[in-house]
Amino acid sequence: EEQLNIDLGEGTTEVTSLVKNMINVKFTKSGRDYQVDADGNVNVIEPKKLELELSDVATESRAALIIASIKGITYTNPTYEEEYNWLKSMSKDELKEVFTQVQYGIGETWVSHFNGAPFSDVRELYEYNNMMNYFADEYEFIIKDVSTKIEILETLYDNAKGIEIPVEVTVSCGDNSETLNFITKTQAELPVTTNGTYTVIATDKDGRTATKSIIVDKCKTEIYSDIQTSNYLLKKDGYEVMIPAGFAYGISENVGTITKGLVITDSIDENTHYSTGNEFVWIPINKEELTVGKTDKLMVTKKSGSDDYRGVLYRFSGTNSNAYSENYHNGTFYAQEPTFGRPWTALASYYGEWMKTRFNSMIENTKRYGGFYIGRYEIGESSFSKLAIKPKEGADLNIYNYVTSYSNTYNSVESGALWCCQYHAVLNFGLTNPNDCNKVTEKTNGNHTTISSKTGCYAGNDVINNIFDLEGNCDEQTLLMDGEAGKIGWTVSYHNNYQGGGLKTSGSSTRAILYVK
Repeated sequence: EEQLNIDLGEGTTEVTSLVKNMINVKFTKSGRDYQVDADGNVNVIEPKKLELELSDVATESRAALIIASIKGITYTNPTYEEEYNWLKSMSKDELKEVFTQVQYGIGETWVSHFNGAPFSDVRELYEYNNMMNYFADEYEFIIKDVSTKIEILETLYDNAKGIEIPVEVTVSCGDNSETLNFITKTQAELPVTTNGTYTVIATDKDGRTATKSIIVDKCKTEIYSDIQTSNYLLKKDGYEVMIPAGFAYGISENVGTITKGLVITDSIDENTHYSTGNEFVWIPINKEELTVGKTDKLMVTKKSGSDDYRGVLYRFSGTNSNAYSENYHNGTFYAQEPTFGRPWTALASYYGEWMKTRFNSMIENTKRYGGFYIGRYEIGESSFSKLAIKPKEGADLNIYNYVTSYSNTYNSVESGALWCCQYHAVLNFGLTNPNDCNKVTEKTNGNHTTISSKTGCYAGNDVINNIFDLEGNCDEQTLLMDGEAGKIGWTVSYHNNYQGGGLKTSGSSTRAILYVK
């Protein structure tokens, strides 16, 4: 009580909990917490310790994931009856002020189960027990200015009743960090690319810290050549592959065979020869026949009665693929590339020529050296095709401009956006690998949650010919158009052509294509 009086004279207090006959009070200057009961008894609340547990998990890529689980953070959902009494005790002005503060709040959906009946939105909650009549003005304010979903009430209740939920915890390991919102998540996945001892530090908004070390031994080794100073013709596995200047090519078995996905990178560690840069995988295309690898699957062919090329698109089933007919369409989907939407689109003439020019350029670039390179990973927020980067999501002109802007100091490559016929060529090449062919139409590998994971780091078997996240994570977007609805900046559009299903939400990304000059 003596210390409580000292604190009362020092600074601001914050009521953090109002539960029945008990009140919790936090003093912001000293950081001490007290609990006062209805009889005036005062107890100091010992601060909970932040606890950190670590484990490492192997992924299909060279990275391993350090799983950091946080403990020592507790919260409970209030009952409807408590909330009803608490709201009713407030004046209308107080209530409106609180709602104003939380109308942009965040939180998981809060559902009250008073007498077993869920309340799914504000209207149901406020109409129950005539609460709408008591809070008539506030009710109109809420309906007008706040989403009718009850999600925001969780933040309101948590803040007002002091349910202990630190807003965020930042978990760091070397250069990797993950900020967690503990309303929805209690663990972080931190990718590392080399084995060794790592120290992980967790810090929450109240300044509590937890530190722990872990020895990681699950990272895979991928070895690359020296960076080539000029274009180099590699002959291997019955193929000829042009390695562009400024890139190193895979020499270890797991990244060094054409038939299982030859990987190149634009940066290496000169001591270990591990990749530290953007990585791309070679897709072989027959120069004369324009077929995939050593198969008879066409990537492009001439249009009937014309010298113009068209992309050949496929229907995949199991480990087989069958080409769509030239004029196939189903509803608004037209298996035609290049095209600007439906044949009767008003701007088809102008933008059709725009796309035709770029399509023909893609063919010439592919024929030059018999193939193209595709991003090993989805384009990232800070990379073109790098391991462990948050994907750059979207399907607009900005993402098109970004993916076509790659360059290097040797000026040895030209980057392009992904055409659908190229994407299907990648899948057809995947069917030639007996170890990966079943994955082309699989829907159980990789990330199918509602949140995109860092590129190539989901602990699932989502890799085909060394290309990651083709099935899961973000949907694959290409230059094929599906009707007029998706046009981007009046120039180019993407069509969702993923085989596996991607995220459960609408997250989408794409991959960079490289052509050797």
